[in-house]
Amino acid sequence: MIGSVRGVWNNAEKTSLESAGQTVSGKIGEFIEKSENLSEKLGTTVDNLNETGVNTTDLDTKLASYNFYVNSAKENKEALDAVYSGENVTRKDMEKANGYLRQSLRDIDTANDIIRQILNELKEYETENGNEIGVEDNQKTALNNTENTTGTNFSGGNYSINTDSPESGDNVSYGKEKKS
Repeated sequence: MIGSVRGVWNNAEKTSLESAGQTVSGKIGEFIEKSENLSEKLGTTVDNLNETGVNTTDLDTKLASYNFYVNSAKENKEALDAVYSGENVTRKDMEKANGYLRQSLRDIDTANDIIRQILNELKEYETENGNEIGVEDNQKTALNNTENTTGTNFSGGNYSINTDSPESGDNVSYGKEKKS
């Protein structure tokens, strides 16, 4: 009796963790897609600044770093998804997937820090040129688009999910609070 209860409990826990992991993986995928689009737009903006004579070396370096962390998050997401798509996923496999998930989220947090720096620097350039058209709105939109997946924390089998969705108006937080 105890063995069967333990087995049912383990299966339920595994299913719950797998479902939560797949949900977060989906959010990471959304982040990556938005980040790749944002990167293209920022690349064009930096190129335009460079054409006007602005030294954009620092911005180019930050954008390359941003792209590096987005790509790293993408690679970890793909490894995570490969584990979840496998048959007969074991607890050890789940722990491995958890590691990919945590690394992907660390990469996203780092990418978000870098994008803030880039957007603040671009805002300064536009302010210096007396052209503030939409910079602040674009900055808020960019950060909203990239922060939808941050704050997620999976550790030691105890997981928390923080999902902000400006489109739906939902702000659901389990565990670690997101800093404003």
